[in-house]
Amino acid sequence: MKKGAKAVIMAERDTLLKDGSPQAMEQYRSIRRKQPIEYAECWMGTAGNLGFDIEKINQREAELRRLQVMKKLPR
Repeated sequence: MKKGAKAVIMAERDTLLKDGSPQAMEQYRSIRRKQPIEYAECWMGTAGNLGFDIEKINQREAELRRLQVMKKLPR
């Protein structure tokens, strides 16, 4: 069965996320920058080696945006 481009890219991303090693996460962020699927990914920069878990920050930011849109954001 043939897969589309998005399915192939997402499978590669999922594999890197499951690995979770620092090298895999760096490669994951690189793929997100170079092959964006969502508009927001077009503007991702490199975080450098600051020691922050960028994936957790991105997930929390997306969660806060959803809460803001649904008007459920605590004041």
